[in-house]
Parts: sequence; C-alpha cells; structure tokens
Amino acid sequence: MKVNLKKANEDDKKFLFDLRNKDYVYKNSGTPRMVEWQEHINWLERVFSGQANKYLFVIEVDRERAGQVRFDIELENKQAIVNISLLKKFHGKGIAKEAIEQGIDKMAKEKEIKKFIAEIHQDNTASQKLFEKLGFVFQSQDDIWRTYLKKYV
Repeated sequence: MKVNLKKANEDDKKFLFDLRNKDYVYKNSGTPRMVEWQEHINWLERVFSGQANKYLFVIEVDRERAGQVRFDIELENKQAIVNISLLKKFHGKGIAKEAIEQGIDKMAKEKEIKKFIAEIHQDNTASQKLFEKLGFVFQSQDDIWRTYLKKYV
C-alpha cells in the first residue's frame, strides 16, 4: 500500500464534507456534531486562501482517498496541532501513522515547525495509542481532551 499526502483542493470538498460528517469522525472532533454544507465550504475557503493558518492534506492510499490530515500552524511558536481522520475501511492498517509521519516531516521542513501537539478525545484510545507510537508524550488532560506533544529534532 502506497500512502501519499496531497494538498487538499477544490476537487476534495465533497469527500472532506462526507468524511467530516461520519459519526465516528465528528464525535471525536472539537465540534461534535454534523456540519452543514455552507459552513463546511466557508471553512474550506478560509483554509484554501491561507487565512486560517491550516495545512490540509488528503490522504491517498494507492490513489484512493482514505482520509485527511491537518496541521493548525502557529508560526510564532513554531508549533502545530495535528488532526487526522480516516474512512473506517482504512483503520488499523498503519495508514494514519504513515500519513502523520509524512505530514510532520513536510511541516518541519517547509514551515520549520518544531513542536507538534495532538489533542485527543479522552474516549479515543485508538488515537491515543497511535500518537504514543509516533513518539508523542502525554502532557495533560481535562474533562474531554488528552494533550500530547512531540518535539521535532
């Protein structure tokens, strides 16, 4: 299986919308509800224009769209929050791990990001294990989120 990151573009709007509105995706997100099409489009326009300081990639597996990985960049602190979601049929195959590794390398080289943060829903143990395998270290927990950190060297 070849995992590739492709910068998201206009052609990916529907795929990203459908992925975002899967119940297993939004229940672990910062906005735990379905989003309306226009809300999604408005958000994507801010991302595509660069206004949102987010780098959004579509994860492709053997040229098939499998998910997305996003980096919310804080250039002044040289850090990024990592967000990933995959279609269920791609879970448990090492795809998320490979996509995050590729994305971290891209962001470190292209944007000089030194710290990567993952904010993971406390019930999402699969993602917690994934980020720990990637070398992220648990930092803190509140009522909903567990925060992990990885420094890029």
